[in-house]
Amino acid sequence: MKQLLTLISIALLASCTSNQHRIITEHSKEINSMLSKDEIGILELASMAPSGHNTQPWQVVIKKDGSWIIQVNEKSLLPAVDPHRRECLLSIGAFIQNLIYGAESLGYAADFSFLCTKMTDKNIACITIKESDTTHPEFSEKIMHRRTVKSHHKEKAISVEDINFLKTLVRQEDPEVSFYQSGSQECQYIDGLQILSNIQQVNREDVQKELADWIRWDNKTIYNNRDGLNPDSLELTGIAKWFVQTFYNKNSVLTDSFKTSTMKKIEEMVSKHGGWMIISCQNDDPVSLLKTGMAFERIFLHVRELNIGLHPMTQPLEESPFNSNIKNELDIKGFPQFILRLGYIDDYPEPKSIRKSIDSFIKFE
Repeated sequence: MKQLLTLISIALLASCTSNQHRIITEHSKEINSMLSKDEIGILELASMAPSGHNTQPWQVVIKKDGSWIIQVNEKSLLPAVDPHRRECLLSIGAFIQNLIYGAESLGYAADFSFLCTKMTDKNIACITIKESDTTHPEFSEKIMHRRTVKSHHKEKAISVEDINFLKTLVRQEDPEVSFYQSGSQECQYIDGLQILSNIQQVNREDVQKELADWIRWDNKTIYNNRDGLNPDSLELTGIAKWFVQTFYNKNSVLTDSFKTSTMKKIEEMVSKHGGWMIISCQNDDPVSLLKTGMAFERIFLHVRELNIGLHPMTQPLEESPFNSNIKNELDIKGFPQFILRLGYIDDYPEPKSIRKSIDSFIKFE
């Protein structure tokens, strides 16, 4: 049964990535000799977690006793937009959730404990994989088909039933989920906040230089790095995609025309959606952030079945004074960690962002 599930998982990974080359399924001799096919499959699924600018800020140490230590990859930090590593920990929380679901999809259970107590700690969590009597093969499909959807949101209000379903996916005391329907006063406030915070951010030279470092314009750079943003993940198509791949480079991000086009797109997006979801945690500490990232990923993995596009728009939380104003204006008791734009869509696109090989983030000790 285990072998059958492994083959199903590998086939699923291949079928989802054959045209887009989203993940590398060939690995070093060391990886193949030290890890089972199931363990490799679990780590590949974990690596499909979302992260700011697709930096993939995680690494895994495989210990001799069989435990896995999840760590921060400090080469993938974003000091301009994420100086306190808040978003890094949220992303690693999503990675841990994918790892848990990935294990369950192959007939295993992932026991975990958190190791970090400070925002700057390198060791984040300890994972132990063990066989389980139950399997959830649908989880691997959800992971492989998850994607951010920025365009073509309908202005139709998100139904109470769909919001309540998404809220049931938050199992811990931390975090809490608030939703503001399109057209409400609170929603209009968030719309305006997005415009103001994005204007402030596109005019910050350090932020724009950091963004420029993580955009991969041409195919060679995309597949050499296998991280960051690319024209497909930016939802560019046709002539626009050809133009930027042909003529854009790192310096293009710093031009006034790029800033103007960015703000035009932001204004278009905030004018079309079904509402805003805010995920908050009661405590602003590393473990709470990790739990919030896990809850976020559970929500993210289930919106597709509802034909809801989800687009994280974090700029108000990255810019002062908006990051403190939003808590007070919306009377949020905890600490807001995610601002998610939701909207029904007709045709759900397949994911485009690619991932590094697990060889790049695994080491053995």
